[in-house]
Amino acid sequence: MAEPNPEELVNLGVKSIEAKDYIQAKKYFEKACDLNNGGGVVL
Repeated sequence: MAEPNPEELVNLGVKSIEAKDYIQAKKYFEKACDLNNGGGVVL
């Protein structure tokens, strides 16, 4: 399976927050930031 792109990671983070899985959301947002997408930082 291909590595998700940063936008997909941010979207997965948002879905994790909606599911109240904050630990997983943090992981997705951190990975997106590592790939130079800070979209999850403002949440």
